[in-house]
Amino acid sequence: MNSYDARWMADRVPSASSIMSLTVESCIEDVDAATAIEEYSTAVEAAAIGLLHLAHCSLILSGFPTMTSEKDILISLAVHRPDALDKIADLPDSYGASREDAEEVRRMLREELDELRSSLPIHLPLTRRADGFFPSIRVAKEIEKLRAALGMPGLDWLSV
Repeated sequence: MNSYDARWMADRVPSASSIMSLTVESCIEDVDAATAIEEYSTAVEAAAIGLLHLAHCSLILSGFPTMTSEKDILISLAVHRPDALDKIADLPDSYGASREDAEEVRRMLREELDELRSSLPIHLPLTRRADGFFPSIRVAKEIEKLRAALGMPGLDWLSV
């Protein structure tokens, strides 16, 4: 059984989970959609974006602030997580990418997402769903209860 720090849970995990739910899982959907219509170069590009945001999540979980600029994310990764940039650089070239390339980058992205998600005590459900976003609201409500119990201010959920 893992032990989690409540303050870390209330402060770091919501931002990282939001990025995983809103951005990374959307990138996986984009990889699948691009592969389905044989736009393999787009699939590779979507995977690169997903890997970039997963690395951003790992920075957030390590205590770094949430960053909105891709340039800031890249600079922070270059200094603190060059291995993450190496993974992105090692992706196949998007120009002339094949179905096999698209399937491989999807597998890589999924594995990275699953590995990071397994380290978290919660998972925000996908918010981009046809039937609504109610599961995410319920999780957010519980996080807000935890923050209040720790004497922390509420989150601005539009900017996490």
